[in-house]
Amino acid sequence: MITVSVIVPVYNALPYLDECVRSVAAQRFRDWELLLIDDGSDDGSAPCCDRWAAEWPERIRTVHQANAGVSAARNAGISLAQGKYLAFLDADDTLDPAFLEKMTAGTERAGAEMCLCEHANSGENPALPAGVLDRAAVRECLAPYMMRYAGGNSMCTKLFLREMVVGRGICLTVGLKYGEDREFVLRCLAVCERICYVPEGLYRYRDVPTSAVHAMRDIGAQLWEQYQSDVPLFLALGLPEAQVCASLRDGVAREIYHAVWWYGAGKNRRAGRRMLRMLLRSRAMALTLEAGAGAWCALREETPGRLPGLIQGLLRRRQAGLLALFFAFQRRRERRRAEKTEK
Repeated sequence: MITVSVIVPVYNALPYLDECVRSVAAQRFRDWELLLIDDGSDDGSAPCCDRWAAEWPERIRTVHQANAGVSAARNAGISLAQGKYLAFLDADDTLDPAFLEKMTAGTERAGAEMCLCEHANSGENPALPAGVLDRAAVRECLAPYMMRYAGGNSMCTKLFLREMVVGRGICLTVGLKYGEDREFVLRCLAVCERICYVPEGLYRYRDVPTSAVHAMRDIGAQLWEQYQSDVPLFLALGLPEAQVCASLRDGVAREIYHAVWWYGAGKNRRAGRRMLRMLLRSRAMALTLEAGAGAWCALREETPGRLPGLIQGLLRRRQAGLLALFFAFQRRRERRRAEKTEK
């Protein structure tokens, strides 16, 4: 049996695809197969996938399907995989050469059904103990971390026992536009007895903002929908309902603030202003953003005090335009601070 099946959903990723595949070919651990699931690409990605499959016929397989989204593509990969373990890689990202070696070694040594590492730019997560996590550690450390930080929810920083995934009928929800990774990971966590944590940044994430800019008008509604569906999944892990609801609300607020900060304030301020106006029509969303202001400021390493109060005041008065302008000003200030530090 092949040890690891690496599943890559591909949709119009031609500028990054060769680098992605090369990162798998360069793995020090050699017992792997690569499944390239072309999800109806029309930019030349499909023939690129075929070229790689022709060059590595014993290692790489390509599947072409009509465009159905990343979840359908990953599900197709799961159904075709032959490996003992499943790894997921996005077509615009890459793997550290030691990813498969360290993840499989940790999983085998621990007798675990699942293994996780960090993104290369995040480093070690001090909230998690290295080594084996039992169900108590998942409840007390990992689940709260996933509620606080979106990066902890990625399928791509994890290795899954295929027998667990297939045997339990775990798959991704087709059509879910936001949070499909977290839903899949939480369903796996609910049935895992042992999880291995490798405290190293072995997954190399590339920020490609184009699609996110275009989706800004929908992100608030998608995050709120994700919040409502995630609550029962976290409750199933044994966490108190009050903790789950408060942490997830803060997470929703942080993600929205980040979208406005990074995309709206920096590259498309008008889109950020429109999104804020739409969100503030909902009293529940406005209260969520008010409650999460302090947590977001802390995440940006801003000094607590007047700043959260200023944001909350603008939210209460429904001043979406001034809030977007404020974010743009703050982001320029942060960029200047970074430039001075580099000098």
